[in-house]
Amino acid sequence: MSPQVSRENPQVGPHQFEGFEPFDEAMRSVDVSTVARGKHDVAVVRAGENAYGTWGYIGVRKNESEFEFKGYTLEPRSSVGKGPIPLGRFSFRKWVSAKLGKTLRLSNVPGFTDILVHVGNTQGDTQGCILAGKEVDSLQNPTRLKNSRVLTDWLHDNCPSGMIYVASA
Repeated sequence: MSPQVSRENPQVGPHQFEGFEPFDEAMRSVDVSTVARGKHDVAVVRAGENAYGTWGYIGVRKNESEFEFKGYTLEPRSSVGKGPIPLGRFSFRKWVSAKLGKTLRLSNVPGFTDILVHVGNTQGDTQGCILAGKEVDSLQNPTRLKNSRVLTDWLHDNCPSGMIYVASA
């Protein structure tokens, strides 16, 4: 059975930005052997940048060699503030922020402090952190995340601690 194509999601796959590599192809560029093999590992793979931020995918470890797509990420553009955090591998723990609610808190990010994966919709909400959402408003030219609370709560509840690998496709 072939995938449904709709006006709201004109891409063939449910997780494919137009002009950016699809999640599965982007994940091929990630050397999963460099990610500790914990069951709660998370991968953030940056797919590209536009005027609205640095866009990517977020996945969780499915098995020894694969990550399962969970949603999209948004970080500051490289020309905004300090830009996105550096590529690399960082430990994380679940954390509850009085302002942001359920989050993942990253440790030992060079040149940055208090980096979170948290709820938010636009580049202005990032405050230098990684936003995570189930959907984007437009796959052709994304401007904001949608259903961010759903994904950040899921990550907090299902990935209590582990390693997060930030890579570029």
